[in-house]
Amino acid sequence: RQNKIETKVATLDFLGAFCRAKLNPEEAPGVTILADFSANLMRDLAVAEGQTLAISLPPESLRLFARA
Repeated sequence: RQNKIETKVATLDFLGAFCRAKLNPEEAPGVTILADFSANLMRDLAVAEGQTLAISLPPESLRLFARA
C-alpha cells in the first residue's frame, strides 16, 4: 500500500464523537502526526496508547499546517 508507515500511539484524547491521537512515526523521530479516529474505528481497531499502528497517508486526504 502506498505511503504506509509504522507509528506508535503516543496519546489519545477523547473528544466526544471521535478521539484525537498523537502518532509518532518510528522512522522519523521528533515528528508527530495528529489523527482523528471515529469512536467506531477506535472500537474496531482497539486503539490504545503505546500501541504500534500501521497507517496509510492518501495524498488527497492530507492537511499540513505550519507549526505556530
